[in-house]
Amino acid sequence: MNCVQIVPPAALLTLNEAKRQVRRTDDTDDDDYLTGLIAVAQAAIEAGSGNLGRSIMPQTWELRLGADAWLMPFDRCDRSRWSAGLHGIPLPYPPMIALDSVTYRDDTGAQQVLTGCQIGGDPANAPLLLPPAGRTWPATSLAPDSVRIRYRTGYAKRDEDGEPVLDDAGKVEAAAPPALKHAALLLLAHLYEYRAAAVPVGSAVTLPLGFESLVQPFRVWS
Repeated sequence: MNCVQIVPPAALLTLNEAKRQVRRTDDTDDDDYLTGLIAVAQAAIEAGSGNLGRSIMPQTWELRLGADAWLMPFDRCDRSRWSAGLHGIPLPYPPMIALDSVTYRDDTGAQQVLTGCQIGGDPANAPLLLPPAGRTWPATSLAPDSVRIRYRTGYAKRDEDGEPVLDDAGKVEAAAPPALKHAALLLLAHLYEYRAAAVPVGSAVTLPLGFESLVQPFRVWS
């Protein structure tokens, strides 16, 4: 399994938010340094690089799977049963925004598009890709990465029908949880204050107070 980020997330924090957190709103001396810390703090909790296993800002991923991707283990040794699978495929880095496409190479090697796939499970925490209603997964070629699933994840503003809200540019509007934004601010301020690999005796030596309690409820457990 290989999950590739196609469209990266926008910055979780603005420079002004970072400057207010470290009380440097009256000058621009550290603007470049703070901009770098914004990226570092976000990377600590964002999908792919962080340890939460969760997307925060809207982003696009492509899950690339081998020929036996949608087969139950007992089907993988019997090619005649390859189309019998009905189980769901876990999609990393929730919450789910939308499924964009599912493509695969059939048993002749030709590229195909599988339409009508459904999202099941818990889209906010453990989304599953399911085959189209009334159908099973098709047989695929033996080529690596023969199945490709492209989808969007992250916290998004929703309209009254529960659909993602788009901005004037057609992009999904972000709605990052305040707790995760505050956790990123705490980590940023900690890194800004302690700029060496070691700190003086008697100084804080762990992540800032409250960081773990803020991110813990959002951690995705495999």
